[in-house]
Amino acid sequence: MSVNLDKPLPEKLAGRAGFNLEFLPSAYVDKTYAVDGSAFGIFPRSPQDPMRKVPPSPDDPKKLPYQQEWGEAKGYTQPLPLITGKSIVFGPEDPLHHIGITSETGPLALYDGRDRAQNGWFVLRTLIPSGKTEGAVVWHIHPSVIPNWTRPRVVAHSQVGYPPNFPKVAVIELDPKFDAPKTAKVLRLAEDGAYRQAFEGPISAPTPWLRYTYAKFDFSDVKQPGLYVIEYAGQRTDVFPIAKDVYSRTWQSTLDGYLAVEMDHVSVREGYRL
Repeated sequence: MSVNLDKPLPEKLAGRAGFNLEFLPSAYVDKTYAVDGSAFGIFPRSPQDPMRKVPPSPDDPKKLPYQQEWGEAKGYTQPLPLITGKSIVFGPEDPLHHIGITSETGPLALYDGRDRAQNGWFVLRTLIPSGKTEGAVVWHIHPSVIPNWTRPRVVAHSQVGYPPNFPKVAVIELDPKFDAPKTAKVLRLAEDGAYRQAFEGPISAPTPWLRYTYAKFDFSDVKQPGLYVIEYAGQRTDVFPIAKDVYSRTWQSTLDGYLAVEMDHVSVREGYRL
């Protein structure tokens, strides 16, 4: 990967502008990293890095009002890097997330973007040097490759459950390269903790859409009230109920929980919790 510029970086951006590659925190929290074969660390579950004060520059882009208010109230700060080096490896213990990156140009600096925003990611960054255009930043990226890997199946169903006489159709998301079984099962959870088969039926022919294919599994014949799971290709869903009153308490949790969280510009008091 190389960054090539049409013209050299302006002096006012020297030491400030850089190339960033971001990594999803949920994929790397509690996993390890290694730098230059001599320094090691663990991606933290919560942001905990020291910050340094960086006053805004007059020629900085105009901030949004809430960003400006936050900076004035908290102070203008930037996180310090977790670690720096020429070569870094993420998740060597996990083949699904193992990746190595080496820089030919400036050093790599690893930051925790959650220090600046709660939705921040882990950021790998190299500064762009002044006076250079061709190959201003050059990285070699080595991802882990698992031969013949296919994405795990996803069975989407109603988490609330189903009334006995309603249609019951689950949607199964499939990797196009996966040799998908033609049938799925519904298992009933017994009081002794055992799962007993209540139904087995065919899935529809997979339909491609974007990256994956999708099939439907109709189990409307299952009408006996109880707790159930869907089993397909060696995976089981979470438990869901079949009962006449499954919708009787759905709207309360929508108003009290879901909408209160989604409407995150409104403060909501619930008992002693805000």
